[in-house]
Amino acid sequence: MYLGKVLGIGSMAGNPFLAYADSETSPLPEKYAITDGFSFVSVCEHSKRRKIIKVEMGYEGIAVASVGMDPEVLLELNRIEKEDIHYSIKSLFDAARFSQNGNPEVLAAVNKPSALVKEGKESAVGLLKKDMEYITYLTPGEGFTYLSTEDPVPKTVALYGERPEEIAESLYEWMDKRFVVFTAAALWIPFEKSWRLAVKNRY
Repeated sequence: MYLGKVLGIGSMAGNPFLAYADSETSPLPEKYAITDGFSFVSVCEHSKRRKIIKVEMGYEGIAVASVGMDPEVLLELNRIEKEDIHYSIKSLFDAARFSQNGNPEVLAAVNKPSALVKEGKESAVGLLKKDMEYITYLTPGEGFTYLSTEDPVPKTVALYGERPEEIAESLYEWMDKRFVVFTAAALWIPFEKSWRLAVKNRY
């Protein structure tokens, strides 16, 4: 089944993660993802490059991803509003809504575990399309809760792995092999007190 862009959040052994999958009806080798493993994931297409996942390694430890907006902008809003996690995430989604240009956008924000985080409000995943908006705040649970540009209804599937490479691989294997182009994951590593990122490419 063709899902378009897929983005969601989840938890592996209590550690939150964010994952993204890109699919095309006619996959081409010119499109692929790269990462430095520690701070960003970018998609490369026809000699152009744009970030889709960015993490903040500071006190808040937030990871954000966006299909239609620069994640650096989302992180900057979080820095401004960081005294309230719930308000920070709301600001991220408000900014994306105001920048909406008619193209489908999916975005997500997930925070590291923290005693300062309000239960049930530390993470969010949302979809913005013309004349439609869907945003849900949730605590990352076991499994992967996602939205896609082809389906605005949140769904949860089982993914596996203890490392971001394994999560990206698991998501890739779950996607329809006729269409998937690449997958990417950001996982909070508690003993490192940081995010780790990985990608899995079709080509």
